[in-house]
Amino acid sequence: ADTILRSSDGIDFHVWRVILSSASPFFKDMFSLPQDTSSEAGTPVIPVAENSQLLDAFLLTILVSRCHPEAVRRSRPARRRYRACDDEV
Repeated sequence: ADTILRSSDGIDFHVWRVILSSASPFFKDMFSLPQDTSSEAGTPVIPVAENSQLLDAFLLTILVSRCHPEAVRRSRPARRRYRACDDEV
């Protein structure tokens, strides 16, 4: 992973920028901007407003080609915010 998303409740999710960028115009635009120098062992840390449960469901939605319907339903608020997986449920 080349980036850490930190949930509002302090849980770190190690993710790949290329995957987030391909799934979400929000992340694609964000990664095109200069990044904060905050990092852990050289990996940028990006704090997000979502709690770990919602962020987990959101990441499952965009990282897995076809998600379980419950994961898609649970991630709807984050999908809307980050304009991701608009063609899903």
